[in-house]
Amino acid sequence: MISHHIFASLLIDDSNVHDDNPDDIILKSTRTRYNIIDSDTVNNDPISSVELIFDTPVFQHEDLLLECRYRLNVNKKLYSIKWYKDDDEFFQYMPNDHPKVQHYNNKIITTMPEYEIGYDSFWLLLRNVNSEFQGIYSCELSTDAPEFMTLKDYKPLEVYVLPNKSPRISGNKLNFLLKSRIDLNCTSPKSRPVSIIQWFINDQLAPSDYLIHYNTVNHSDGLQTRTVRLKFIVNEEHYQLGHMKLECVAIYRKLVIGQNGTLVRIESSSVHHGGSLPPNRPIWTPIVDIGHADHNESLTITESTVAISDVCQSKQCSCMNLTSDVYNQYYHHVDCSHHHLTKIPLSHTLPPKTRHLDLSMNNITIVDKFESIDCLVRLSLAINGLKKIDSFAFEQLPKLVTLDLSYNELEEIPSTLLQGLSDLQFLNISNNRLKFIPVELFKTNGYLHELNMAHNPISFIQPDTFSYLGQLEILNLAQNSFYSIAIGMFQRLEKLEILDLSGNELQSVPTDALHLVKRLQALDLSENPIRVLNMASFYKFESLLELSLNKMPKLVRIEKQTFSTLKNLQRLSIEDNPHLSTIDENAFMGMFDRQSISIKYVNLRRNQLNRLSEKTLPFCNLTYLDLRQNPWNCDCNLRWMHYCHGSTEFENDIICSTPEQYSGQELVAIKPDSMRCKISRNNDSHYLFLLCVFFMTGIFISIFMLIFREKLIQMYGKRNRTNEGSIYYVRAQSEQVE
Repeated sequence: MISHHIFASLLIDDSNVHDDNPDDIILKSTRTRYNIIDSDTVNNDPISSVELIFDTPVFQHEDLLLECRYRLNVNKKLYSIKWYKDDDEFFQYMPNDHPKVQHYNNKIITTMPEYEIGYDSFWLLLRNVNSEFQGIYSCELSTDAPEFMTLKDYKPLEVYVLPNKSPRISGNKLNFLLKSRIDLNCTSPKSRPVSIIQWFINDQLAPSDYLIHYNTVNHSDGLQTRTVRLKFIVNEEHYQLGHMKLECVAIYRKLVIGQNGTLVRIESSSVHHGGSLPPNRPIWTPIVDIGHADHNESLTITESTVAISDVCQSKQCSCMNLTSDVYNQYYHHVDCSHHHLTKIPLSHTLPPKTRHLDLSMNNITIVDKFESIDCLVRLSLAINGLKKIDSFAFEQLPKLVTLDLSYNELEEIPSTLLQGLSDLQFLNISNNRLKFIPVELFKTNGYLHELNMAHNPISFIQPDTFSYLGQLEILNLAQNSFYSIAIGMFQRLEKLEILDLSGNELQSVPTDALHLVKRLQALDLSENPIRVLNMASFYKFESLLELSLNKMPKLVRIEKQTFSTLKNLQRLSIEDNPHLSTIDENAFMGMFDRQSISIKYVNLRRNQLNRLSEKTLPFCNLTYLDLRQNPWNCDCNLRWMHYCHGSTEFENDIICSTPEQYSGQELVAIKPDSMRCKISRNNDSHYLFLLCVFFMTGIFISIFMLIFREKLIQMYGKRNRTNEGSIYYVRAQSEQVE
């Protein structure tokens, strides 16, 4: 009898790997945290720091995300971030230069990396990493004048290469008699680091005294192989019911040092595979099968492989093993996508212990009741053209955690569809034709964490529909047809943090409904026909951290104190609103004070703004500010933009529309002193009115003074005429009479 084994496990080990185990690969970081060039400056600034973060090692052909995380004192300004591999610079970011980024044609990194800028991080994405990418990487941060302080962090990268073949058994494969000597070698396929070889006799590890370990062989391409020799005398104890099976397994091990220093060990066995091996996909184990024999009967050694099941053997689906970190067992991922299937495969044709079943991108239009698959935790039926699902289709999938029914043609969902799925955590029913959601649909899904209902023509949901979802954290209702939101619709969603209402027909912010969501952190109201935002729109949304108001076709103005109660808001995006021309300078009044402000990221790109008061926000204190693609009037009211240059991550490619002499010019190219304000014709009547008021006031004051003077003259004039012609004499005290 021929059998097969797939050994795979994921072990999380917080302890250190012992040096005395030759099969444990120990990654020792040579990180030098903060290589400070100007140490005196840093001694006076213990706050500023930089750290280079990425997972190491990585597999060949994977993508590598590098993060340079930094923190600068409030009085420091970022001048540049430079990236090096083995002290050879390959990328530079200078926020005050044009262009801001530059790639140097490094011998290894020959193309411009993708990048992203965050609040306090800069990310680089290196695609399709190969073994030549291995080396020491560093991130160097420099501050602007007058300090010109430089901080630098190093970290080594190791690139691992997976084996792409099975372990090879060699030696004497002629017939053997009892008491004959078995002498076989098992050589691991090329990899880096080298695989671990294990011999099994009848599914039991071979005794150590049967094994001879040879030194690891280093090949010219940097890869390694290892050979272990199995040598013993055959006797009756080696047979079980007259049958003996020899098996060689090559275990490939990867250790990853996480950000918090946790050691993550990933083991996967090497098994036979006909083609090339993509990352993380194991191959088959070669099995040496010694057939049934009596005492003097010869024994034949053969190498063979066995198919897992019907769908895998027939190539109807591709099958791979998964790992378990609890019971050291193996499970299967069955990928049946892109196979033109019209029906669900029967459960007995699937591998035992199938955990992931991908049936996406087929032609399955009707889903009947699934047969029992006890271990299934993830099921995808996306992009099939589904039109009908049995009312109890998933009843016998009790451990299902993730269910994807997106991009189909479902017009209704049975109220009992999710019955019994008490472990369900992620449900995607987006991009269907659903108009109605049964109020009882989620009755048994109290552990649901994420629900995606986007891109459906749903216009109303009964208030009690979500009342069972006390653990829900993410709710996506984007691109539906809601004109309003029922007040009690979110009342029971005590843990809801992210809500997407974009792309609906809301005429105003559903404040009454949202007030009941006490932990809401991110809200997206983009693409709704709201005309005006005012102080009632976001009243007391104190937990909100992110707010998106993009692509709103009718938004014309944002009024006084609109954001006044959003005291914890960190990110605000108001982008691509074709009619938004006014943001009141007091729109953020009460949201911040001069000592403290939570908001760090503001995006006002691609609106119809022509002026923006510096009193609106302390713009120069923001981490990121984008004001591009607005028809700016570059007069004295925009001088403040010059002073923000360099103090924040300021997207300053600002093109002036008016006045005429500056039309089409970049604001940074215009001298601040030449940006002057003129009285426009539209304001002539205003200033004429003020002039008339001053003139009339002057006339009234003059008349009053004349009348008052006349009264005084009349009063004192009468008194003087009464005493006219009289002379009085007063004798001095010192005068004597003779």
